[in-house]
Amino acid sequence: MPGEANVDDRDDMYMAASGMHRPDASTSFRHMKMACGENALKYNLFGFPIAAFHHAHETYLVPSLLHAAPGGAPAVAIFSTNAYYKYESYFGTPFLADLLKAHNITPIFKSDHPVTDSRRLVNQAAQAHHYGLDALDALRGVTSEPARVLGLDYRVGYIAPRMDADVVLWDRHPLQLGATPVVVYVDGVSQLSQHSSTEHESGADIHGRKPASAPPSADFSYERMRVLNETDAIVQSASPPFPEPIAHTSSVVLTNVSRIFQRKNGTIQTLDLARGSLVYDDGKITCIGARPSDCATHVPAHAHQVDLHGGMILPGLTAYGSTLGLSDIPSETDASSGDDVSMLTHHLRPDLARPVPRAEDSLMFDGHALLRAHASGITTAVSAPAVRGMFGGVSAHFDTGAHSVLDKLSVRASDVALHVSLTPPSSSFSSDGRDNTGYTASMATQLALLRSMISEPTTMEWRRVANGEWPLVVKADAYGTVAKLILLKRAFPQVRLVIDSAGALHGVAAQLAEANIPVLMPAKVWMYSWEQRHRLMGPPLTRDTELGVLLRHGVQVGIRIQEAWEAANLLWDTVWAAQEAHMGSASDILALVTTNIEHMLGLNTSETTDFVAFDRDPFSYGAKVLAIGTARSCELFA
Repeated sequence: MPGEANVDDRDDMYMAASGMHRPDASTSFRHMKMACGENALKYNLFGFPIAAFHHAHETYLVPSLLHAAPGGAPAVAIFSTNAYYKYESYFGTPFLADLLKAHNITPIFKSDHPVTDSRRLVNQAAQAHHYGLDALDALRGVTSEPARVLGLDYRVGYIAPRMDADVVLWDRHPLQLGATPVVVYVDGVSQLSQHSSTEHESGADIHGRKPASAPPSADFSYERMRVLNETDAIVQSASPPFPEPIAHTSSVVLTNVSRIFQRKNGTIQTLDLARGSLVYDDGKITCIGARPSDCATHVPAHAHQVDLHGGMILPGLTAYGSTLGLSDIPSETDASSGDDVSMLTHHLRPDLARPVPRAEDSLMFDGHALLRAHASGITTAVSAPAVRGMFGGVSAHFDTGAHSVLDKLSVRASDVALHVSLTPPSSSFSSDGRDNTGYTASMATQLALLRSMISEPTTMEWRRVANGEWPLVVKADAYGTVAKLILLKRAFPQVRLVIDSAGALHGVAAQLAEANIPVLMPAKVWMYSWEQRHRLMGPPLTRDTELGVLLRHGVQVGIRIQEAWEAANLLWDTVWAAQEAHMGSASDILALVTTNIEHMLGLNTSETTDFVAFDRDPFSYGAKVLAIGTARSCELFA
């Protein structure tokens, strides 16, 4: 028709379909072809192929279906490790990109910002390379392949004559953990200040290096082959689509250990060894030796032997935050413990008649995010009940590898802290249609209620907070709200206040340190809210980061996660944040996810023997877990 765009040239049209679940692919193909028996694939109803599927976590389970699509197999735009948040992503695997490539299907990496951070898109390619994807294929997944699929490869996606002058110079190989741009040109125009490469540079790794070559992929050959061969068992929930222990043992000796990090007197101390060994027996570490012969008399006759090939042993890490352990699939009500309505009445008074919820009563073990976290070295977690509104519940400290609360030491501490959230007033209805009326009062009223609950506690939980027996963890992102919490701490110095914040705290770092207020913060933030707009962005935009400024002023900091799937990446994200904050000590980095959290929350780890053994340097990509020891048993991985 006159005035309409010409849509008859189907060679110039591209379709991208969003679908996570296996049936989504089949449904999309049915919409594009006529059911004509053997000739079904020859007749394309609308005359165009699908260029790419998005969010397609489970396409590795149906490669033949993708190859039967009109026009050939579409590319698949994926997250590298983000999964399990919906049932459609429940069988997602970290090996997805490598498995797709093995099936001759093109993997492409995406951010779906703000679901994941578009600033760190290349990091998703790096994680896919860690899990087996070839380095060049990983880089193609964020450059030439998306350009080709979008039909833009005649001008972008390559560095070549007559192409757009979009060029990035990195401070190390872009697939290395912590890789940061130092020069960025778009259409030949510099996007960074001329001083960014020197004044805003990121820090080096723990060895003082910025490697120019790609890191090795971790050796997941056994796990990758298992996932490839057990697709039927995976969709029946009989086999996990990620690494799992192949054996449990009561005794093991780990040999050829280069370095051991261990808790001692509330700190992380380092033992540098040449060919050291560690003996674990009946829930305890019984010997650590600098030479193989040092522990020979401590090795039980029936002990398994595991060669670390020069790898390292870390203490078990602690994940704080999100619904980890409280929900298997956060968006599915029947796979979650649920979230409570506000504990405020419509008269904005605390509902004292209702018991305070406890996370211990909501624990759900064996969820995919929890199992992946455990297999990645997260041996314990601290989670608080999910509550919509100001007043939360009591958090619990639990073992991520337990099967139920009946297991030995499955719950390390039933009563960790009381939780409060200070957030701007919500609208009457949320985006999913739930009535939020009365859930969140004005900020002035929230602070008045908090002050009254401390000065005149009316429940057992608040009395324990008021007398300093329990920590009070207050979530607040707004700079002004945090400043008022500092005043609250000055008024009630006996309260063990901990601030949980993703906001801009650099302006009150000195006051936080003076008031002895520790902070829980995410390793990375991609500006979800107005309250976070003044955060320090970090290299290459600013030299300082929120973490760096807080540490420089002496604030005790613990790293938290925001969503459950992030727990499996906790060490990587912490290392990256530490590099941007120019932290050079591996022990200090580990403290952010171990002893710092334990100290600020009062967790008793005096008898903790949790350890995680890696075959390489775990502070960079390319290392995998070989053993995890807890008081229950030692789990061995392929």
